[in-house]
Amino acid sequence: MTPSKEIESIAILKKTIVASRALSELKGAITNLPNPILFINTINLQEARARSAIENIITTQDELFKASIADKKKIILLQKR
Repeated sequence: MTPSKEIESIAILKKTIVASRALSELKGAITNLPNPILFINTINLQEARARSAIENIITTQDELFKASIADKKKIILLQKR
């Protein structure tokens, strides 16, 4: 279904350019990290925390990281079977 009006405005295109540049800078910075996956996983955890907060579920950083580590340990144990 196509939108009822044009959504590509000059303002949106300008913001897209700014966002693209920021992503390029982030990509460059991540390549200098010893473990880029750790950084990306942290972003996913923060997003999960924000979603939980919307549902009035309060979670600490420690709880998030502990749950993430526990999930990874379970996956490793299942793979060894």
